[in-house]
Amino acid sequence: MKTAPSITFFVPCVPPTATSQGKGIATRGGKVWTYQKGPQREAEQFYHTVLAPHKPSAPIAGPVALEIEIRWPYPKSHKSPSADGHWKVTKPDSVNWVKMFEDVMTDLGFWGDDAQVCLTVISRKWHNTPGIGVTVEALQ
Repeated sequence: MKTAPSITFFVPCVPPTATSQGKGIATRGGKVWTYQKGPQREAEQFYHTVLAPHKPSAPIAGPVALEIEIRWPYPKSHKSPSADGHWKVTKPDSVNWVKMFEDVMTDLGFWGDDAQVCLTVISRKWHNTPGIGVTVEALQ
């Protein structure tokens, strides 16, 4: 029996807080243009750099499940906790954060189109080991 492809990895880092919602808007020649501001451009470049080594040799076909654990370092004002993984209930919100991340995964060829992502699980936590944990799995 053939098993569905699965990719799991963890990127130790301080996750960027920029989201795809922070784009600028300008008008030129009567047309409205959107553009990436510095933080959005830097975050997108960062995602390309850290995700590229984990991309599959061929895009996953069919429906895909995406699980992301975003771990931010505890703020300096927070006392060192005895247990890791307290829920992060501050900005950026999950959906806006993950949109840019998903778009970069599409650009890199994890799948053909981000419409294939049918199941998304996102957790946001404060953690002593900051980073981004990712699992991509083909659904049957």
